[in-house]
Amino acid sequence: MNTSIVEKINEQISNLTNLGLREEIVPNNNFTFIQWSNGTESWFINRLSTNYYKERTKEKIAKLDANELVVPFNIEQVEQIIDQLINLPLYQNSFERKIR
Repeated sequence: MNTSIVEKINEQISNLTNLGLREEIVPNNNFTFIQWSNGTESWFINRLSTNYYKERTKEKIAKLDANELVVPFNIEQVEQIIDQLINLPLYQNSFERKIR
């Protein structure tokens, strides 16, 4: 287990406290898009967005929703730790979670 990767991603996740779209610069090299699912109460790798931005050679600014995040690690690294990530704060404090 790579705790430093988990800690860095969890720090990014803990900042996802506002609803709505935001823009983020996509790193040039290693990166992976992850997305929170309320249905499964878990993070998953968004391979479509990851592949799309890997193919772009010019401006790499992603418009992300409140449940999306681009992390500075490759897919293989993220696959190994994704089950150890904290819940999305917006979901953790939501009415939807409380009624389950």
